[in-house]
Amino acid sequence: MFGYVQPLRPELRVRDMALYRAFYCGQCKAVSRRYGAIARGFLSYDTALLGLLSAALSVRDAGVRNERCIASPIKKKPVARPCAATEFAADANVILAYNKLRDDWRDERSKKAAAGRVFLSRAYRRARRARPDMAGAVETLMEELAVLERAGCPRMDEAADVFARMMQAVFAELGAESGDARALSWMAYNLGKWVYLTDAFDDLEKDVARDGYNVIWLQYGREGDAAACRRGMREAVGFNLKTSLSQCAAAYELLHVRRYKELLDNIIYLGLMDRTERVLKGESKQADGSI
Repeated sequence: MFGYVQPLRPELRVRDMALYRAFYCGQCKAVSRRYGAIARGFLSYDTALLGLLSAALSVRDAGVRNERCIASPIKKKPVARPCAATEFAADANVILAYNKLRDDWRDERSKKAAAGRVFLSRAYRRARRARPDMAGAVETLMEELAVLERAGCPRMDEAADVFARMMQAVFAELGAESGDARALSWMAYNLGKWVYLTDAFDDLEKDVARDGYNVIWLQYGREGDAAACRRGMREAVGFNLKTSLSQCAAAYELLHVRRYKELLDNIIYLGLMDRTERVLKGESKQADGSI
């Protein structure tokens, strides 16, 4: 949805970087296979974690194989084999992407979001049939969040709680064994809270400039300018973000991870913290480029 959940690439070993690419490519192929080529244009780094985590917790390892693809038609490259994990990530990607586009259209009247909704609408109907509980929960909670935003909710915890519960609903369908369910739920909650507040702090100046909703501005600002608000609230927001990451990591440590642990460790312990520090410093959330 936002592109924040990624590994810290300079700290990845070559084989783990190849594995991350393989799951991203496997998700891409699963989206194309299940929803058509156009839907691949809405891929998110964030949902690559879902496929990777699902495969890591699964009893059966689907593995990786060398394949060609539209981006690499001549040279084969590692791609995660079709499996429940890549299909789950593909379904979640379409559901989250469509609802993000709908939210952007509602908030900003973005022409890009409006066009994206048109292109993705057919895929979303299919995804909704495949994952009715997930899609229904995401729709309901996105509407609950929209109500809070329209009311100008000035409380970070209250606004972030809705998005965090949405992440719980998505992770609930990850397919892990019951022994991991509680830890996954808490991990999802804190990851969702972190994503929401990170995005709010990252977009602070943009939201204020267009007179859009931003819970950090409403809780801490309203006077002066957005840049001053960022400087004044960096420490308080950073405390919230790092507390959420700490809880996310504590829950992750309780999971029965069967494989891919070094790559997941990099994402949870290094990638998320690196993104936090970059956003707190005011570095723009530009795309990190192709993987």
